[in-house]
Formats: sequence, structure tokens, C-alpha cells
Amino acid sequence: MCKMVNFLVILLFVYVIHHGDATTYKCDQTSPCGCSPVSPIVPKIHGGESSIPQSWPWIVSLRHAGFDKKEHFCAGVILEASYIITAAHCVQQEWMSILSDITICAGSVRLSDACLQTRSVRQIIIHHGHNNRTHENDIAIVELDEPLDFTDRWVSKICLPSVKTGSRYPLAGTNVMTIGWGQTRQNDTASDKLQQVTLKVMDDSTSACSNTLTNRTVQICAYGLNKDSCPGDSGGPLMQFTTAKRWVLVGITSYSSSNCTLPIKPGVYTR
Repeated sequence: MCKMVNFLVILLFVYVIHHGDATTYKCDQTSPCGCSPVSPIVPKIHGGESSIPQSWPWIVSLRHAGFDKKEHFCAGVILEASYIITAAHCVQQEWMSILSDITICAGSVRLSDACLQTRSVRQIIIHHGHNNRTHENDIAIVELDEPLDFTDRWVSKICLPSVKTGSRYPLAGTNVMTIGWGQTRQNDTASDKLQQVTLKVMDDSTSACSNTLTNRTVQICAYGLNKDSCPGDSGGPLMQFTTAKRWVLVGITSYSSSNCTLPIKPGVYTR
């Protein structure tokens, strides 16, 4: 364990040298959720990049045994030790009917690495209002066959926001973060290493947003300059760092613009 901690400290030092103009998100280590053992460091520039190992301990990779080597097909977010939240379209395909073929990989940053914790699926609950055509209510809960071990500091849960039902949260202009293993370029393969990107919540009355989403009540537009979520990121989190110094889940990655990186085509997230 000491060797692992020393390695992470060195990695963090090297990262800071190469990203001097950056924001370090130091969370409240006493928080029961939304706080990682390694503080995320995000450059003050637009665009995505590889994340620091163990800075996002609530992200999981959804994998299917029918694919070669249980290939990653979507991301998910740890809500509680036995529950993962993801996008409905990720888990409604016909081949999802055999739950024993699905595994959840937690605690790993690289898809090529061994999973720190692996769990099978007990059941999948898709939002009853999910519309596959309009992407409304693109959200689902995955119950695990046994709880994740939170005594392992590299695996933990994200916080949920305290907001009223139907409220427009987060507000337009808010800086948010999304992470995932999606394509880094259009028509590319999935990224082996977990990527992070800072976005801004877009006013849903703007034409770029209103022409992209279908329901302002249950969907959010977010964008970045030449950067967006891409295929493979679906089911991952849209997060906000709050004044309470912890990360809260404000959206689930639903679908992206036509080529992932058009600044006038924002990504859409389930509220």
C-alpha cells in the first residue's frame, strides 16, 4: 500500500508541473460521499484529458461477456454500495436479458487493467418513462449481486444534490465535469484511460440547446469548446463541485452531438 501511495504522490507532482495553470479540487475528506482520496486537477483550458488515477472513485465500467474479453460498453456511477446509476439505453438492448453476462468493474482507471472490484448484476430497473426515440428519462438503476467494499478507499459513492423536483438544476453557465472512456475523436476506438473534461451548462432556451434536446424538464445541455462526451461515455456522470466541497451528480450522459466535438452541438444529459 505504501508503494502505491508513494507512486500516486510522485504522479501527482509530475502532473502539477505540467499543468501549472490548473484548478485542484480539494474535497471535504469527512464527507460520506463525493470525495476522492486523490484531488482531481483540471487545467483552466477547454478540452479533455486523461484523469489522475483514483480521482474519480465512483465511476464504473459496464462490461458484457458476449463481447471479446468483456469489452466496455457503457459507464455507470456508484450511488450506494449495491446500486449503480447509468443510462437506460445502455441496458435495454436485447442481449441484456441474460444478467449473468454483465459485470461491473470498479476502482480501475484503465480499461486494460484488472478490475479492483468486480460485481455481477442482480436486476436492472429502467425508468418507466424512458422513450428510446426522444431519449427522455434515459436513466436506469443497476442492483449488484453483492455490495461494493467501501473500506477500499479507491471505490466510493458520489453525492446526490438536494433540489426540488422539477427545478432547473444546475443553472445555465455553471461549470460541470464529465468523465468516461468514450472515443477521444469521432469514429475512433474507446479511450483506454479514463478521460475528464470541463463543460458549461447551456441555457436551454438557446437554439443550439433547444434544437438538440427534446424535454427541458428532464434533460440538460452542456458544452465545451471543441469537446464533448462521445460514444462509450454513455451512462457516466455529469458532476458539479459544490460549496460544501464535494462532488454531486447533476446528470447522466445520454447522447452527444453528431461528431462529439461541435461547439454548436452540445451534449445532452439526463437531469
